[in-house]
Amino acid sequence: MGFCAYVGSEVAHVAWVALDEPAKRSLAPIPCNVRFEEGEGYWGGSMTVRRFRNLGIYKHVMALRLRYCHERGCAILVDATEVDNEASLKAQGVYSPRVRTVCRYRRVLWWSDWTDLSALKSEYGVPK
Repeated sequence: MGFCAYVGSEVAHVAWVALDEPAKRSLAPIPCNVRFEEGEGYWGGSMTVRRFRNLGIYKHVMALRLRYCHERGCAILVDATEVDNEASLKAQGVYSPRVRTVCRYRRVLWWSDWTDLSALKSEYGVPK
């Protein structure tokens, strides 16, 4: 499911939600573990057009996506956010997210590697 926010007639923000594995694969090639069968959902792929940033649009759309998922039985939403994406992490902080794991994802053409960085977990506030 795609969510769009407009300012006037211009698209200001887009974001995505996946409630099953095929939908997640279509919007995020990142192989993070989402337990759809246990009531989890995936949200991600958010992007705000530069001139509309810092207006609270991301937080507003995030609240709409959260409500949408909860209405469909998702108690937990999983996302993969870069550790240096301060804007996303700050906005997500409103919901007191828990870090499940810290991983490194690398992709070049058709090759990719997803590595759990367990040794660094305590550095990011995740218990070992």
